[in-house]
Amino acid sequence: MLMLGLLFVALVLVLLAAGAVWKRVSARKLEEDGVETTAVVSRDETEKTNDYDGTVFVTHTYYVTYENSKGETVEAELPDPNQKLEVGNQVKIRYLPNRQNHPIFLEVL
Repeated sequence: MLMLGLLFVALVLVLLAAGAVWKRVSARKLEEDGVETTAVVSRDETEKTNDYDGTVFVTHTYYVTYENSKGETVEAELPDPNQKLEVGNQVKIRYLPNRQNHPIFLEVL
């Protein structure tokens, strides 16, 4: 039983290490190969949920519209910018040409 527990712990550590490596490689690829551009916040989908004690949580899902390097208009979900945005705000984003629907937020302009 102890051996099974140790194997489980080892597996969890390997998976955590693999996740950390993947995150670092992805960030470096985005930094090296990413395209920076200006986008406009096009939608703010708001969801309200209630906790068991009545606390209300508000979640915002922002979407941006931008023109890619080929001149095409793209609308994509913006990962949590850790700040309140308004529809119409201009923001700086970075995206990979082969993953245009997954930009990252850089700053509000």
